[in-house]
Amino acid sequence: MTSAPAPLRRIAVHAAGSRVDLVVPAGDALDHALAVAGVRLGPGDRVFGPGGTTVEPGTQAAELREGGLYAIASARAAIDEDRRRRGARSGVRLLPWGVVAGALAAAVIAVASDSAMQRNAAALIVGVAAFVLALGVAASPGAARVAAEANRAEPGENEAGPQIFPALLLGAIAGVLAAPRGADGIRGPLWDAMLACSLGFAGIALIAVLLSALARARVVRAGAATAALIATVAAILAAACPLIGWGAREFFIVAAGASVLMIRALPALLVNVDEGYSIDYGRYMALRWTVRGRVPRYIERVDGDEVLDMVAVTESRLRTATVMFAVLAVPGMALAVEPLSTGNLVERIGAGVFVCFATTALLLVSRRTVAPMLKRPQRVAALAGVLGAAVMFAVAPGVPVQWLLPAAGVLLFAGVAVGAGSVALQRGARSLGWSRTGDIVEAFAVAMVLPAGLLAAGAIDVLRGVLS
Repeated sequence: MTSAPAPLRRIAVHAAGSRVDLVVPAGDALDHALAVAGVRLGPGDRVFGPGGTTVEPGTQAAELREGGLYAIASARAAIDEDRRRRGARSGVRLLPWGVVAGALAAAVIAVASDSAMQRNAAALIVGVAAFVLALGVAASPGAARVAAEANRAEPGENEAGPQIFPALLLGAIAGVLAAPRGADGIRGPLWDAMLACSLGFAGIALIAVLLSALARARVVRAGAATAALIATVAAILAAACPLIGWGAREFFIVAAGASVLMIRALPALLVNVDEGYSIDYGRYMALRWTVRGRVPRYIERVDGDEVLDMVAVTESRLRTATVMFAVLAVPGMALAVEPLSTGNLVERIGAGVFVCFATTALLLVSRRTVAPMLKRPQRVAALAGVLGAAVMFAVAPGVPVQWLLPAAGVLLFAGVAVGAGSVALQRGARSLGWSRTGDIVEAFAVAMVLPAGLLAAGAIDVLRGVLS
């Protein structure tokens, strides 16, 4: 009597850039079949199944999916690729930041000299340096190479965006130096200060527009265009503040509140994906798109390079906007404590609530991303803002001395609580209840930070003056 043949399982294996079709007896182990086919698993190698889940090498063939594709991820290849990426990005770009340090030194000397001629000369020199640095970034083949490398990088490792920051900083310094002040001012200290702020943002916008027009790398152009938009809006608002009697303190407080709100809204504003990539035509043709009167473009196939390029461009925009808004939030948080000693009761309450909500919102909003370079600016801004507020509170002339010790105790307690929470998180502690609580607190803080900033800036007095 002839015995029945053993059942077989047909699978496909993708390893080392090639595909192998295998017919495996159901009783054989996966690693044995791979070894027979010439694919030997080394230490740390992993096998991924059709659904992206990890498959144990000792799995019986009968448990494998018929016709499934199984990919071999080599640990050595991954380590070599990671070293290659890090090696390509490991060079510290000292020249741009060295130029920025020299420009800062020249700016300090020019401002300290109180000479309009020296300030104008320093503004011209720094402005030329900003243009040269921007042209170098725009025309550099290294920028395009780093941008191409960003398409293969992990989320948050895109290094093409930060190349524009030294040039933008030089543009801001040149704009501030070019502003008249003192005897050369236009209409007093208030207008001079706001004109300097407006020209600083205009310098950033000018350099950003130059980069967005001339840069060879698309990620650099995307980040520069985002910076140009933000700086242009800030320059216009800074120039309009003296019309309602607001100075630099009020402007930066309101700008800090708006920045926290914008950081929370950035993913919804800047992450734009063609609806054809994620649309379920069978469902939405009847439920949604026919009501809107338009049907998204049909995507026949998903091109990996196109998607990676889209991710790199979006990440560059997010990073540039996050860094700029985080930097803009720091001086506002530090200057918001001034009404605690000089303002009325409403401004004092608004200032205290604003600093607390701004710090809380920056820390909690940073949980919503896994990219380190999108988390760090918000957390650094929260730390710098709290430190600046503490220093301003300590040196404020109208603050009672007996308030300093309780304030120091509150800061110490908050620091210990944050440190304890960080240690627990690093050890893997997670809590769904605390996460939901954090979401509620974050939503409340983000919603209230801008109204509190308006109160701290004296918006009620402005409205009272307008209505009267």
